[in-house]
Amino acid sequence: MSNASARQPVELLGGLKQPDNVLESLDEAILRKKSGVPAWNFFDRRIKTHNEAIGLPVGKVLPHPLAHQAMNDRIVSSALEKQRMIYIHIPFCSTICTFCAFFRQAVGSFDVSHYVDSLISQINRLGSRHSCPEENIGAVYFGGGTPSLLHQDQIEAILNAVRSNFSLSRDCEITLESRLNGITSEYLQGLRRAGVNRISFGVQTLNTEMRRTLGRIAERNHILSVLHESEHAGFESITVDLIYNLPGQTAKTWEEDLNDLASTPVTGASVYSLIPFKHSVLGKNLAEGKEPPLGGIQNEYEFYSTSDRFFTNLDGWKRFSPVHYGKVGFERNLYNTMRSAPIDILGFGAGGGGRVQGLLYMNPVNVSRFVEDQAQQGDQHLFAVDMDPLYPKAMSCFELTDSLSMHESAIPDFLPSVSTTLSKFQEMDAARCQDGVWELSEAGCFWGYNVSAAIAQAIRQDMNTISSQEVNYE
Repeated sequence: MSNASARQPVELLGGLKQPDNVLESLDEAILRKKSGVPAWNFFDRRIKTHNEAIGLPVGKVLPHPLAHQAMNDRIVSSALEKQRMIYIHIPFCSTICTFCAFFRQAVGSFDVSHYVDSLISQINRLGSRHSCPEENIGAVYFGGGTPSLLHQDQIEAILNAVRSNFSLSRDCEITLESRLNGITSEYLQGLRRAGVNRISFGVQTLNTEMRRTLGRIAERNHILSVLHESEHAGFESITVDLIYNLPGQTAKTWEEDLNDLASTPVTGASVYSLIPFKHSVLGKNLAEGKEPPLGGIQNEYEFYSTSDRFFTNLDGWKRFSPVHYGKVGFERNLYNTMRSAPIDILGFGAGGGGRVQGLLYMNPVNVSRFVEDQAQQGDQHLFAVDMDPLYPKAMSCFELTDSLSMHESAIPDFLPSVSTTLSKFQEMDAARCQDGVWELSEAGCFWGYNVSAAIAQAIRQDMNTISSQEVNYE
């Protein structure tokens, strides 16, 4: 049996804690629902990130030498997979947004061209270890940081290395996260020539005053111009990130943001609640009273409901996941919606992570250390978890929160607690099962990461009764 109940919650990015009592809160949530409590008050706390909800998989953390060897061995067998994805991390930012706690480095603190050379070196080295089936890479995703800080020629060089070593499907979705400030039509056209066909802009809000609070530079009119220029450049999908419950944000300014976007060629939108990471500049300012206090959970629910109704009623649009909406026929959002699929994800670059043949791994987040490792033709500082052999099968249970629906046959027989957990969400009208297919309701989407966390804990509960492997948090 596991001693998981005795563990302390694991501290994650931004000082968040991996939740450890979500399953215990379900019965109380059902009682609240039955007593007439509104959906926004089902739980005392709303979990807001994928990593916080799911945490590390069930398995063993490998010491660096073993992690390096395991990666080399499994990248070879990974070549036989019929479908895979690639993630490329660009950890640099020209300015640091006040709300951000993700891994990034000020662009002036390192030679970016040197980093690109090291990144390409890693792609070539790992890619050369095998030949792969035709067209088995379905998505390539440039994340950060700010990938658009790279010159378009550098993006093209990275994609050329990817194409030289891996076989991309004919409809491969190639996404690049982009800033708005400094983006020109020439740059956008260069990205298209390089092969990027989906671009994602961190808009957050079009309200110039609130953007200043977030450390954003581009003003509303420039944002609208860039979105239209992206259409002219020929991108197949243009997506944006939006944040609600910002300091000073009102129902009126939120509706203005939504209406402004509806007038643009945007084909996808991810909508998140602000997370006041305690280590971020904004988090510290809020704690010290330098910014107006944020609205509570009811405020979040009202913002969420407004945007959910807006996008689901927008002509041709639908909800793709609890946080993502898109125009049917244009937006696919493959990288995010396929995370729970039993496929390998090859992660490259400092701080880039992936999984290959049951090995979850992450490259060192320190840029200098990553570059040194590549100079030595290896990944000596790789962090890796060797997943329990059953865990990849268990990951299919996250289809419900990654893509809104899941056939009950996706729940393995060895995970009875997952079915029990979903039945409890059904009692509070957060989920429903019809003709063998589980789906989330609007309330379930609002509490989507709480659903993910409950599923993750149910998986651990069942697997800890049948497996001797446990995650080592030391």
